[in-house]
Amino acid sequence: MNFGKTVFREGTLILRPVKQNQLFTGKKGIALLGEAAGWISPSSAEGLSYAFKSALMLADALQSSPNGFETRYHEKTGQLRRNIFLKNLKSYVIFNPLLRKMVMNIGFKSIKVRSS
Repeated sequence: MNFGKTVFREGTLILRPVKQNQLFTGKKGIALLGEAAGWISPSSAEGLSYAFKSALMLADALQSSPNGFETRYHEKTGQLRRNIFLKNLKSYVIFNPLLRKMVMNIGFKSIKVRSS
C-alpha cells in the first residue's frame, strides 16, 4: 500500500515507564494519580484512562478508612502494573523498525477496507 508523500511530521520526547519501579503511587499520606504516578502507556503515550482508573482505585482504597490507604491503593493498582508491563513488551515491537515492518507485512489484526 502506498500512502503518498509526507506533508508534515512532528514529534516530542515523552517520558514513559520502562521499569516497574518507575510507577509510584505515593507514601506518607500522599497519593499520586495518573501521569504523576507514572501511569502512561509505553506504547501509545496515552495516560487519561490510567488517570481515571487510578483515581477510582484510590477512592476505593480510601472507602474503608484513610488509615493505611497507601498500601491498599498500591495493591489495587496491580492490574495497572501488569498492563504497563505488557504494553512495554508491545512497545519493543512498535518502536523497532524491523519488527514493526514484519508485523505490518503479516497483517496481524488488520482489516481490509473497501473503497466505494
